[in-house]
Amino acid sequence: MKRVLSIAVVCIVLFTLSGVSAFAKGGVPDVTPPVVYAVGISPTTDPMKGCPGNAPVMVQGKVTDLGGVNYVKATTKSPLGAVADWPMSLAPDGYWRAWIPKAIFTLKGTWYIRVQAYDYNNNTTQSGWKALIITDCDRTAPTVGEPTWTPNEIVGKNCAGPRTALVQTTAWDASGIKKVELHYLAPGAVNWSIINMSRYSNNGYQATIGNFVNGQVEIFVKAFDPYNHVSSSQHYFITVQKCDL
Repeated sequence: MKRVLSIAVVCIVLFTLSGVSAFAKGGVPDVTPPVVYAVGISPTTDPMKGCPGNAPVMVQGKVTDLGGVNYVKATTKSPLGAVADWPMSLAPDGYWRAWIPKAIFTLKGTWYIRVQAYDYNNNTTQSGWKALIITDCDRTAPTVGEPTWTPNEIVGKNCAGPRTALVQTTAWDASGIKKVELHYLAPGAVNWSIINMSRYSNNGYQATIGNFVNGQVEIFVKAFDPYNHVSSSQHYFITVQKCDL
């Protein structure tokens, strides 16, 4: 009887030292699956394989289990139902993460991604599916509106009156707008000046220019999407009135 007890004690000690517990708190066998929460993916919309940009899709989630977490994976499901698993690693901030390469997204449509966790007793649970929209490549330049400005005319830099003009335009692209530039050639200048326009509404951009000598200021705007497709407006002229000093 003593020999049997000794063997049992040794087994329990070795099992405990291994860092793997088959029991929950109180010595009760662990039959409870891990808890998976705070699951997210980034981005949630991405162009398919072969399009500009090669950044992977990031999947993350948090997992807890009384007996310890043994293994966590992300699973992708294509629009045709094909599944693949991707091992996740625990980061210092407490999230489990995986980076799924762009190369697997060969079909446009809705893909799904979920996180599944296992404890040391092979109890398992999984999150719900997160949707990832894979689009066709963006091969088109943004749509840019023609610029307008207020006031219609300004005065020279040494004059009394409005010496600056607020230039506004619109820009739109299915992939988003990276930046909008205002290009202007001041009266008497040889080289063009460029300033970034700030976004003031959903598709609206604006910038202020002024303090010129009298003459004509030539302007046009350029809009860039994230893949550096570019479109430009036509050229326009702002009149800078002369004044009597």
